[in-house]
Amino acid sequence: MTGRLLIFFLNHILISQGRHAREAAGDKCIVQMDKNLTTFDGWFYQHNAKCESVLVQKATSHDPQFGVFKEYSKCEEERACFGPSTFQNNPGDDIKIGTLGNQVPELYKLQVNEKPYEIMDEIPRPIKEGGRDLPVLAWRHRGCIRMLGSSNLALQICATSLSIWTSSKTQESLFGLCGSYDGQTDNDFTKRDRSVSPLKTHLPDVGFIDSWAVEPSCVEEAAHVVRKRNTITLVIIKSESYFSIPLNIIRIFIILHNKCKLMFFFLLL
Repeated sequence: MTGRLLIFFLNHILISQGRHAREAAGDKCIVQMDKNLTTFDGWFYQHNAKCESVLVQKATSHDPQFGVFKEYSKCEEERACFGPSTFQNNPGDDIKIGTLGNQVPELYKLQVNEKPYEIMDEIPRPIKEGGRDLPVLAWRHRGCIRMLGSSNLALQICATSLSIWTSSKTQESLFGLCGSYDGQTDNDFTKRDRSVSPLKTHLPDVGFIDSWAVEPSCVEEAAHVVRKRNTITLVIIKSESYFSIPLNIIRIFIILHNKCKLMFFFLLL
């Protein structure tokens, strides 16, 4: 199994180097700086997820056989951020990457089922936990780490990017923010309930993003925080009353106000 996985990983890297960029993305999902994502079938989009979300998993249940998950809530306040990731190669085995940071040497220090584990060198070795070898190889590679799992998923995690490779054996069984891997670009934004969100230029329907939250309760909590942040309270002292106005309306008013001032200035000239 180990030899087949290694050959599979190397073959996909070599093949992708000789293809057009659109084709090279065909069996690789790329996440850059958390919010920029290229799906397995070649769609590029930006999103604003607030919760830990499914990048890719087998089927659509909340208890998948395997998957890769990304934590987004910790990055909400930062303009440039790359949050922790979790690789679940099989049920019950969680490999967390980046919990101490995504810069070397912290990147090499993992949490395997909540126990510390460090990738020591550039030789592919099985990850160990509690005296047993997990069916996952891991090694260092040019300031990044690479992993190969028996789930037919291969990962490369660097300081600001995460790439996921898979094989044709997993076609039509993978879903998540990385899209439904089946070679068709018109259904990449498939929700957990198997309905397809409408396609937009850079941003898929919010329902698509929310459906792939690991914990559904997180979506409403995040939405409540956003509503609070996007509302400004104006206090009228004379009448001793107050009311709230959505922040986007305030922004529009300021833009229009500034344009009027500029127009008035030009008229004076």
